[in-house]
Amino acid sequence: MDRQRLLVVDDDAGIRDVVRAYATRDGFVVTEAADGIDAARQVDAERPDIVILDIMVPGIDGWELCRRWRASEGPPIIMLSARGAEAERILGLGLGADDYVVKPFSPLELMARVRTVLRRTPAPDADSTPNHGDLHLELAERRATIGGRDLNLTRRQLDLLAALMRSGERVSTRLELLEVLGDGEVAATDRAVDQHMVALRRKLDDAGSDRRIVSVRGIGYRLESREDR
Repeated sequence: MDRQRLLVVDDDAGIRDVVRAYATRDGFVVTEAADGIDAARQVDAERPDIVILDIMVPGIDGWELCRRWRASEGPPIIMLSARGAEAERILGLGLGADDYVVKPFSPLELMARVRTVLRRTPAPDADSTPNHGDLHLELAERRATIGGRDLNLTRRQLDLLAALMRSGERVSTRLELLEVLGDGEVAATDRAVDQHMVALRRKLDDAGSDRRIVSVRGIGYRLESREDR
């Protein structure tokens, strides 16, 4: 499955470097733009999954880029600005930004906001049958297979595997996975996520899958190729 693409638009190279480091760690493919003209070109050419957009970039400012992308059904936008006045935030959200983050910011909080925006943004292929390496998920039949062999997953295991597969190489946070369990599991907790993941990992290992579930300390879980490490 393709990794999600994030474009960070800021004329401050230091901020671009910080966002790149944290987003790459979370499994995103990151591209950068130092001005609005390059940002507009990249969105047209590459269609990123989400844009982190500084308001005061040169060339074409963030306000105008937000207007253009909303008019053309462009990507989700998180505005990034040192201007934290309530009127500025209202204007940004009114133009169609999905979130507004004030500098200086916590990179961990920014990435949490990125995941939240993406989680509530419908994927264009949300109803398609996802694949990840040799894993094949048949949504209509509610079954996961490897080479045509059914993994015989429980309902909760299947739901969690689907969440991991849709995330590609990006880490699925504990909060995201808890939400998968929350509508049907009484008092879903981090421990419940861990227990399901242990069982799911064992089934993938026993089936000889070329994917494995990796725990990312303090964040969550992701699927990766066994050849990655």
